[in-house]
Amino acid sequence: MQIVINTRGTRLHKVGKRLLIQAGEKKLALSAPEIQSIMLAAAATISTDAIGLTVAANIDIIFLDKSGFLAKNGDSSELLEICPGKE
Repeated sequence: MQIVINTRGTRLHKVGKRLLIQAGEKKLALSAPEIQSIMLAAAATISTDAIGLTVAANIDIIFLDKSGFLAKNGDSSELLEICPGKE
């Protein structure tokens, strides 16, 4: 499953062995093995515990800028050197 977070103010954090996505009053808890990637496309927050769980579960986190393009720092070839196989 691929998760796209595109609602401003959405929070992503870890609860037990699950990731909890909270947007206002709405909440969704997902088991890490269900998730392949998470795309953050809005002004959202992600906790360090949630990042740790995604790393342990080999879940990609993709940050998009406000135009929907891959947010990156520097040349994309640097990204490829650090993360082989990632585009």
